[in-house]
Amino acid sequence: MVDAEEKPYIQNDLIDYSTFPTSQDTYIGRRPDWVEAALPEDAVVQYTQSTGYQGQYAFVIRLDGYIWLFNDHYGSCGHCDDFIGRKRQWTEDMLRRAYCFESVEDAVEYLSETDDFSWYDLSLQEVLQMVRDPEKNRVDEVS
Repeated sequence: MVDAEEKPYIQNDLIDYSTFPTSQDTYIGRRPDWVEAALPEDAVVQYTQSTGYQGQYAFVIRLDGYIWLFNDHYGSCGHCDDFIGRKRQWTEDMLRRAYCFESVEDAVEYLSETDDFSWYDLSLQEVLQMVRDPEKNRVDEVS
């Protein structure tokens, strides 16, 4: 189990790297598109989600030599309505809450040994594969 004193993640807020467009109109409707639009062009954004009207999603973001992880859940009405109404606020919050790691090994260790992420219906193995393979589920390659 991850020792509380020796956490493999570091304090480094992804929001500090954000490059939000000034116009809200430039944002597309999907969460991964918002995250990609909020980050510099050299950021690699990977995304996966469970299927259905309710479930979970996860991001793996690579930028400036770091790896960030973020997961959350969505619901059939409440979470969708909340996202539609507060896209910029949701994106800023996500960028503040993402866990930052200095290496793939640290991110894999954290995901393998912690209960901080709750993976009730999203495959942990898929997220681990995304961490290990920067090309898996890239947002810029998804139509």
